[in-house]
Amino acid sequence: MRCALARKVPVPARPAIQSDEEAGIEAQEYKVAVASIKQIDDAEEAAIAALKQQFANLRTPHEAVRDDRFARVQAWAEATRNGRKTIKFPNGRVFRWRTAARARLVVSGTLETIIESLLQRPDWRTFLDVKLKKSNLTAHESVVAETEGLDLDRGEFVSIG
Repeated sequence: MRCALARKVPVPARPAIQSDEEAGIEAQEYKVAVASIKQIDDAEEAAIAALKQQFANLRTPHEAVRDDRFARVQAWAEATRNGRKTIKFPNGRVFRWRTAARARLVVSGTLETIIESLLQRPDWRTFLDVKLKKSNLTAHESVVAETEGLDLDRGEFVSIG
């Protein structure tokens, strides 16, 4: 028979709060801890933003060169294409024109018109994903009351203020 070892070391129990004063002190300590965590998070965000800015400053001149060179090579390649799909340069680089493996969907009509058209198909569920706007529904209690299958639940939550 194998003996199962505890995965975590048990934490010793702390005595329960005994008075309003004690609870108030711990509530204050809670709020101080929350404020400290927010301060640390804000400092972390500022440091990350500064670091991202440094890398953006390093990246910017290289992006400018990249975009300029690509545009110039593309202009030359388009002008000298002569029906080719590939141009091989003497230094081994290649410029290619390729057709995408999948077609890209172009939406030119209004969303309402497209949805109306798709709803007429027997397989409309394949193409449409219907979602409820829950925040709008909770703001209109009368609509919820009139709609079968919907109900409002006001849950209870706790906080320390």
